[in-house]
Amino acid sequence: MSLKVDLRVGETLTFNNGQIVVTLLEKSGQRARISVEADDSVLIQPPQRETSVVTGVGRSEQEKMLAGAV
Repeated sequence: MSLKVDLRVGETLTFNNGQIVVTLLEKSGQRARISVEADDSVLIQPPQRETSVVTGVGRSEQEKMLAGAV
């Protein structure tokens, strides 16, 4: 199954009877900031990005940054 949807800032998608909620927070150019809220039983994996050679930041550090922990 595939779903393609155009969202405006502030609009929300819900999945699995509200167990997963995705909200478009902001959009600028080709980037979008989303919020994903889900049950603890749902595994959320951030996008896989390669290690940055210039900054020396590894994948686990990038994941923390993506999660807002750094």
